[in-house]
Amino acid sequence: MKKLMGFAAAMALVGGAFADCTLPTETTDVEALVYDFAVTLKTTKAKLVTLKDTQVPCDLPIAGGAIVYRDNGATLKYQGFYWTCDPSCVDSPQFDVPPYTFEYWNTTEKVVLANAVNADVSATAPTWSVLNIIGSPSKMSKVEAAFDTLTWTDLERTSASVANGAGFGTYDSKYNRVKTISGYVVATMAPPYYPHTVGDLVCPPAVAFTPCSYDENDNPTVGYGTWSLKYNASASKKLAKMGQVAGVPALMPSWARVQRVPVELD
Repeated sequence: MKKLMGFAAAMALVGGAFADCTLPTETTDVEALVYDFAVTLKTTKAKLVTLKDTQVPCDLPIAGGAIVYRDNGATLKYQGFYWTCDPSCVDSPQFDVPPYTFEYWNTTEKVVLANAVNADVSATAPTWSVLNIIGSPSKMSKVEAAFDTLTWTDLERTSASVANGAGFGTYDSKYNRVKTISGYVVATMAPPYYPHTVGDLVCPPAVAFTPCSYDENDNPTVGYGTWSLKYNASASKKLAKMGQVAGVPALMPSWARVQRVPVELD
């Protein structure tokens, strides 16, 4: 049961408040946990077509008309990490687990989404619907996992994207923590935008077409791909040594640090 509780502690990844990270001692594990999280999605991109040979901005009057439509062929990459400075776990049937904070950004477009200074973007950590140790009871070395409602809103998109994923991974029974998980993900996403503006005017989202009637619509688009989660030992030690105020920004890309709300102690 203690191993199962330790597993829950390592993987119940939810937001919350906690004390500052402290340095490890000879008799305790590192008092911080960091898990790298990554999602790569194949999705649609926006294209513009007019009745002229030369493309012009979609929001200018065009003789004969123009349309921004969507086509497949785009790849979006998202990265981030979970972190906590309170990885303790109580052997309880109620799964008394430590709080985690979720960091998440769009690597392709270099936009921080979770805990962002920009109020127009956001991200919510996924809900883990399946988290089990599987395999031989004598080894406790494998895991299965599934998540839903990983939600985010990218820059200049009016609706949220939602992803679900599942996969398998490995478990470290010595330290009672998940080591890695990887698998596949599917998503419904906000429609893409044509990357062109004129003054304050912005192109509308790329349209799709309704079967049979061929009417234009701005319904959500699709995404599919892979995801992974991996325990990061060096980042965990760095966070334990530096503390959360300085340590969390140090774990982020330099361009992302200025886009994140400063970390504060409670």
